Order: sequence, then structure tokens, then C-alpha cells
Amino acid sequence: MTDSKAERPSCSRAGFPCLGLYPQDQQVDPKPALDHPTCVKPLQASGADSGFSLLEMTVALFLGAMLLTLVAESGVTMLDRWQLSLAERNIRNQVSALPLKAHASRRAFTFDEAIGSDVILPEGWTISAEDEIFYADTGICSGGVVEIRSPNDRVWRYSMEAPFCRAM
Repeated sequence: MTDSKAERPSCSRAGFPCLGLYPQDQQVDPKPALDHPTCVKPLQASGADSGFSLLEMTVALFLGAMLLTLVAESGVTMLDRWQLSLAERNIRNQVSALPLKAHASRRAFTFDEAIGSDVILPEGWTISAEDEIFYADTGICSGGVVEIRSPNDRVWRYSMEAPFCRAM
């Protein structure tokens, strides 16, 4: 198989850049072959064929606006859930720390006495215990069930088992 220059046409004489598959294509060839697959042909832009039509641009903008609306809506929902989860976790951690507060302050108290002073609730949130939970000055508690309620009526229930009463 012979590889002659005649078999490898050049695009450079016609003024078109070449893909560079053959090093010899960079040389001027008296017979340019514009239909050869290695030639890069420029796009011919005429007035009616160039760019996008107004209808195409309108449809693209409309679809982009719809997509942005869906993404923004789900982002707001995700942010609300995140804030709700963060507030609930903060309250649960405060309740779990009550035995430590009783031991550190060397004072005994009930769960209801701790609400407002040792457990700070965000606005609209409520917390209650099914039975009275007692915290001794040694940090040991009697146990019980605690219910946390958010402003939108979402409820979390935690079992507080004696003697350490961590909200589980």
C-alpha cells in the first residue's frame, strides 16, 4: 500500500483549516479536495438561516423559567424541613442535658419546672411529659415519655429511660 501525496488531499490551498491528520496537509496542494473528511468547512450564514427565531428563544426562556420555578419551590421546602429538624434537635439536646444540669447545680426539679428556665423553646413550640419526670440533685431521673410539638403540629415522642434519661 503506497501512501502518496495525491491520495491525501489538502484543504489549505482553498483557505480552510485542516484537522491535521496528515503532516503533509499543511503544504499547499494544487488540487484541494473540499469534500475530503479531513477538511473543516466553515458554516455559511445567510440572513434567514443564522441564529435562533423569536419563537425558539421564547420557548427556551419559558422552559428555563418553569425549571427555575420548580427548583426554587423545592429549595424553599427543603429549607423549611431543615429549620424544623434543627429546632427539634436543639430541644431534644436540651432535654437530654437536664440530668447533667441537675447534677451540676446540685438541685432537684421536675420536668415541668425545667421548661422555660432550663429548656428554651422556639416560638410556637410546645413540650410536655405524659407522667411527671423527677430529676434528683445527683443527676438521676425517674424516666417517662416526652412529646415535642412544632407550630405546624408535627409531633416527636421520646422515651426517657431511668436513670440517665436521654431522649431516644
